[in-house]
Amino acid sequence: MFGVIFDMDGLMIDSERIIFKALCAAGKEMGLENIEQPLTMSIGINKGDTEKVFRSFYGADFDFERFYKLKYKYLNELVGDKGFPPKKGIIEILDYLTNRNIPIAVCSSTREGAVMDSLEKIGAKDYFRVFVCGDMGLKGKPAPDMFLKCSELMKLSPRDCYVLEDSRNGIKAAYAAGMRPIMIPDMIEPDDEIISMLYALKKDLTEVIAFLEAECE
Repeated sequence: MFGVIFDMDGLMIDSERIIFKALCAAGKEMGLENIEQPLTMSIGINKGDTEKVFRSFYGADFDFERFYKLKYKYLNELVGDKGFPPKKGIIEILDYLTNRNIPIAVCSSTREGAVMDSLEKIGAKDYFRVFVCGDMGLKGKPAPDMFLKCSELMKLSPRDCYVLEDSRNGIKAAYAAGMRPIMIPDMIEPDDEIISMLYALKKDLTEVIAFLEAECE
């Protein structure tokens, strides 16, 4: 028996570019220079670790809470109540796994409420029973803790878990957990370091379905 663990942002929902745009707008309003660098470093990590990244760039007195409030202001302008669009193949792969009784889970650095809301809006929430989110008190990606909690809740060995991720930090976490990281790149293509950690590299979730079918033969 194997299981599949899903990241959310940039993997199930097409959110990373929109969030990036909102954060850039927030940074511009605050007069921040070279904001693309800390933003890129923050892809795939939780709010607390993102705050550490930004304070390392802009100083210990950086007003991170104001920055995040501005983020939501611009996100509301960009997305409103409709939510982020689904990524190609997400419902198809969830149907494929569910119809075969393959255990699945969500492991996201985003807070639980936002995860539930985003997945509800694309019709994906009810496929899952296991959720490990960024506000549950676990050490965030790239540490392995969140993925290991997923495998524990799924009652599976880490080595029997495939992890679908789009970010460097997520791949590092899955690799450190002793799982099988499959990368579906979103904003950033893998470099040699990340490629060395991958079990597979696919362009979208429909390719992952074919890959898992081959693995099960």
